[in-house]
Amino acid sequence: GRIHEYLVSARLRREERQQERIVIENAEFSGEAFINVAWSDYDFLHCHFPASHHIFLTQLTNCNFIDCEFGPSANNDAMQLGECRDVVFKRCKFNRGSVVFHGKARFESCEFYNKESSPPHARIIVHPYILAGDEVTLVKCRKKGNFTWRGDKRLLLQDCVFGKSGRLGSGKRITGYPREDDIHKEFTDHLPDFSFLDSTFEDAEEVLWGAKLKTLTVRRCVAKEVFRMQGLVVGEATLFEHLREGFFDLAGVSFEGKLSVKNCVFSATGKMMGSPKGATWSFVCAGGVPKEALFERIVCRSDKAANLTAIEDGVVRDLANPDFANEVFIVRDCQIPYLKINWLKTQHLYLENCEIGQLEIRDAQIGKLEIKNTKFERLDLSRTVAAEYAIDASGEITGMRS
Repeated sequence: GRIHEYLVSARLRREERQQERIVIENAEFSGEAFINVAWSDYDFLHCHFPASHHIFLTQLTNCNFIDCEFGPSANNDAMQLGECRDVVFKRCKFNRGSVVFHGKARFESCEFYNKESSPPHARIIVHPYILAGDEVTLVKCRKKGNFTWRGDKRLLLQDCVFGKSGRLGSGKRITGYPREDDIHKEFTDHLPDFSFLDSTFEDAEEVLWGAKLKTLTVRRCVAKEVFRMQGLVVGEATLFEHLREGFFDLAGVSFEGKLSVKNCVFSATGKMMGSPKGATWSFVCAGGVPKEALFERIVCRSDKAANLTAIEDGVVRDLANPDFANEVFIVRDCQIPYLKINWLKTQHLYLENCEIGQLEIRDAQIGKLEIKNTKFERLDLSRTVAAEYAIDASGEITGMRS
C-alpha cells in the first residue's frame, strides 16, 4: 500500500506526509528490495529484518526501531543503513548477519546473538570513512557469540554484558604488531575515543584487537574470567579505573601517551598471551611503556607477580637507545605481594606509600630512582643503573649500583 510506496520513494513521502511520523508495526521485510533510498521519521515496531533481503539505504534519519529483530541471515550478508542521524534501536535482537552504517546511532537494551565461530559473520559496524563527530552508543546491551562492535569516532559501551568471544574494534585497523607505518595516513588525525563503563566481560580473550585509538577509558568494569587486549595502540590517554574480579592482561597494548591504572582490585590469576614459559600472573600491563604511567591504589590478592612492564624473565629488551622512552613512572598507595618493573627505561621511577612483598626493578635504566615511605621484604635491583637515587624504605636491598 501507500506506506510501502513511501519506503520506496522518499520524494513521495515528503510531498504527502512531510515530516509527520509514520508507525510501521509487525512488518516482515523479506524478499523486497529498497535500494538507494532514504528513510526518515519512521517508528518500526515489532518488525523483522532478515539480513538476506536487499535493503541498501543512502540515509536513515530520526528513526526508531523498537522490539525489532535483525537476521538471522543464511548468507551472512549485510543490511546497509547508510548515513544514520539520530537513530535509536530499543530492545532489538540481532542474530547472524550484519548491520552496516555510518553516522550516529544508539542501541538500548538490545541483544546480540550469533552461533557462528567467525566474528565477521555478525557485526555491528560503523563505516570506516565516517565524518568527524559521529558516534555509536550501546547501553544495557547483551552479547553472546561472535559479534564485532566497531566505532570509528566514538564508541560508548555502558552497563552492558559482553559474552564469550567477539570483539570491539575500530576502522583504523592494524595488521600484525602495531606500527605507525601500518596505519592509513588519512586516519591519523581522526582516531576514535572508546569508553567502557559499568560493564561485565565474560571470558573476553580479544576485547580489542589490532586497532589504534585516540583515547581509551575502562571504568567500573568486571571480568568474569579473562579481559585481554592485543595489538592495540592508544595515542593519547588511557584510564583503567575500578577494575575487579577477573584476570586483566593489558600486555598487548602500546600506550603512547599517558596511562593511569587506579583504584583496582585484582584477585584472579592468568597467563600472558604468548608467554613462552606459561607463567601465571596476578596482573599484566604496559607491553609498550607510555610517556607517563601512574599506578595508584592497586591491590593484588594473589601472591603471583604483577608485571607492569610485561617482560618475561630471560627476555632481553633493547636498551641501546640513549633517549628515555618513559618520562615518569609512578607507583603509589599500592598493596602488591609480588611486583615486577623490570627492563624499564625511564627518566624518573617513583614509588610512594606502598606495601610490597617482593619487588623487582632489574635490568633497568633510570635517571632518578625515588622510593618513599614504602615497605618491602626484598628489593632486587640487579643490573639496574640509576643516575641518582633516594630510597626511604624498609626492607632488604640487593644488586644496587649507581
